[in-house]
Amino acid sequence: MDFSKEYTKEQFYWGTEPHKAVTHLLNFIKSGEALDLGIGEGKNAIFLAKNGFNVEGVDCSIEGLEKVKKLAQINGVLVKTFCTNINEFKFIKRYDLIISTFTLHYLPKIKAHEMIRKIKDSTKNGGFNLITIFTRNFPDYSLKMEKKFDLYLFEKNELNNLYLDWEVIKYSEEIKLDKSHGKPHYHSIALLIARKI
Repeated sequence: MDFSKEYTKEQFYWGTEPHKAVTHLLNFIKSGEALDLGIGEGKNAIFLAKNGFNVEGVDCSIEGLEKVKKLAQINGVLVKTFCTNINEFKFIKRYDLIISTFTLHYLPKIKAHEMIRKIKDSTKNGGFNLITIFTRNFPDYSLKMEKKFDLYLFEKNELNNLYLDWEVIKYSEEIKLDKSHGKPHYHSIALLIARKI
């Protein structure tokens, strides 16, 4: 999904406040090398940079990365960015923290699972992953809808099951009503925070 058109607008499409789960990470890890896959306009990466992390971010939208640069300047921090599809990103080092919020469901199932394997392999021992994705467990779900929006919606517990070899600190699946754009609709959101052991 390409949000470049939205990113050209003056306002920040996703806002500038970090995802609540990202702020919660500070209870477990205070600093280190962090990677944000699907950085968007940078709200989560900027929060991490302001709190002592060296942050890198990946996104396919040059417009989104321009917003990251702008938000970083406003907040007096640096975030190194890579303009590429996350499937083509070369993992050349390991990180203390890798996050991916609302991105992996835009990949086909095989690619999403492959990306999670790369994320896990590129995390240092004792490091953390935070992932949020959409799942199928919501009213009015249909495979037709999934195909219409070119999504792969994870099955119940599918994300959790990919981390059985890690310490899962938090895993939840919640149904939320979204009124932020278009006709009100539901999302089922899986959230995972896990530590590599």
